[in-house]
Amino acid sequence: MKIPGIVIAASASGSGKTAVTMAMMKAFKNAGKKVRACKCGPDYIDPMFHREVLGIDSENLDLYFCDRERLKERFMHHAEGAELVVTEGVMGYYDGISLDSDQASTYDVARTLGLPVILVVPARGMASTILAVLKGMIEYRNDSNIRGIILNRISPMLYPKMKKMIEEGLLDMESVLKIAWEAKEMEYHPVKAKQEAAGRKVRIGVARDLAFCFYYKDNMELLKELGCEIIPFSPLEDTRLPEHLDGLLFGGGYPELCAKHLAENRAMRKDVRKQIENGIPCIAECGGFLYLAEELEGEDGKHYPMVGVLPGKGIKKGRLTRFGYIELTAEMNGVYMKKGEKIRAHEFHYWDSTENGEDTLAVKPDGVRKWQAVHMKGNLFAGFPHLYFYSNPKVAKRFVEACRTYRSK
Repeated sequence: MKIPGIVIAASASGSGKTAVTMAMMKAFKNAGKKVRACKCGPDYIDPMFHREVLGIDSENLDLYFCDRERLKERFMHHAEGAELVVTEGVMGYYDGISLDSDQASTYDVARTLGLPVILVVPARGMASTILAVLKGMIEYRNDSNIRGIILNRISPMLYPKMKKMIEEGLLDMESVLKIAWEAKEMEYHPVKAKQEAAGRKVRIGVARDLAFCFYYKDNMELLKELGCEIIPFSPLEDTRLPEHLDGLLFGGGYPELCAKHLAENRAMRKDVRKQIENGIPCIAECGGFLYLAEELEGEDGKHYPMVGVLPGKGIKKGRLTRFGYIELTAEMNGVYMKKGEKIRAHEFHYWDSTENGEDTLAVKPDGVRKWQAVHMKGNLFAGFPHLYFYSNPKVAKRFVEACRTYRSK
């Protein structure tokens, strides 16, 4: 099967990939094309931008979270019916999970899916040197599949000359759609049959507003396959949880920017605490984890009361803390994970907690850096890591079964 698609890559972060990706998607959408968006890597923010442009969810393509066959399956499922799939890269084109590896890089995703690549090149401050940069990027791997160049940060006066120089020195500039149709035929074998929902539907309350907005699309889809109905609610604006819920999910986001507002919504905080103490199954990640703690330092430096079902205080660090991919190993038997089981996850936060939990061991891909993380407290699983359910579907299944059991009490 062939899907027209392109990957927007660059030599480094900060080159303008996101701006170019969104502009391209918007232009093709305005031209009447059915466009789908994807994002390489574990990023939760860029897919939110994609959704703002297209009005539909973006798909994360991540070769640390899943293997190549699963990646192909998720891509084909997401791309069904599309006339163009635009995939935004991550970091530099060849940058992978460690300094000396291209595993899980944009290049790794592009070659796995057989997608042609358009390279965004910031041209400010360069003339003919740009040819050396492009030659290196294109020829660093024989299968780089870089098929086009977009010059970014260049003056209108210089662009015609630079364009001519690149065309004469390296390659023919083809139209984006023509490049997209150079995507290779893709064959894949579904990793598993669709997850079977055993029993009745369960209602999962999912916090969704400015404070809680980081969720993996794949996680939501897996929960739906397992028989869940997703019920959004706002800890900022609603005064109580929706009725007849069987479980709760609190994702990441920006609770530190909304700390005062969250604290002032005492009725919601009281209801959340009551439901969790009554035993409702709950998973809370990153910002959601901070919300369930005793106290949170806001962006303004003031400290505000939170839900208080977990010990500890959220504190501002002013820098990324424990950033990147991790694999969690349970160090005790919990409701959703059993001792010794593993699940892959990602951390991205500028705040820390005085009580991060110690019920799992988090290990970086290099196998060297590790730390304790996560509270597994009966029905509650909470910590900074953003879980990727497909890396261990048993976790999602146990969560859903716990929700089903909770309602039947």
